[in-house]
Amino acid sequence: MRKTLLVSCFLIGGCSEPGPAVALSYWATDGAQNHKGVLTIHEHHACSGDVVVFSSSRIPQVGELTGIEPEQVLEYSGSGEIVRRWSVPINRYVQAVVGNAVLLPFAFERSIAISNDGTFEIVETPIQKDEPVNCPSAVLEEMPDSGYPRCHALSIDGEDAVRRIAYEGPCT
Repeated sequence: MRKTLLVSCFLIGGCSEPGPAVALSYWATDGAQNHKGVLTIHEHHACSGDVVVFSSSRIPQVGELTGIEPEQVLEYSGSGEIVRRWSVPINRYVQAVVGNAVLLPFAFERSIAISNDGTFEIVETPIQKDEPVNCPSAVLEEMPDSGYPRCHALSIDGEDAVRRIAYEGPCT
């Protein structure tokens, strides 16, 4: 019952109490080593740049913490207008969008569901439909330095709503 309550509270607008800290990877720039919660900084295995493994009970927002830079997931309308943004760890793909949360792979059949303010919950991964689509020019303008832009039309199995998202694909 508590699990259902937490997930429900999260999906309709965010939980007021932070969850446990989770170690996730972000881009590291100057100053990353100065933050409590930094576990390691190392060179990325495929992309140029350094990665910081940072343990926190909330996903940092773009520009919030000097030296710790998340990537962004953008939700856009059928006309290509940006309607929502999430800051997310690097090297992840998007599994689904449910309510105000974007879901990324976490472990086994679990996802990390991240809200716009960076709060997150670990949830079961829903069955979803995923169709790669061409990225609208307005979306690509929001990702000028992207080497791996990805755009998808996502829907949860059994639901009619389609969510259009764009994100930086993982470096390989």
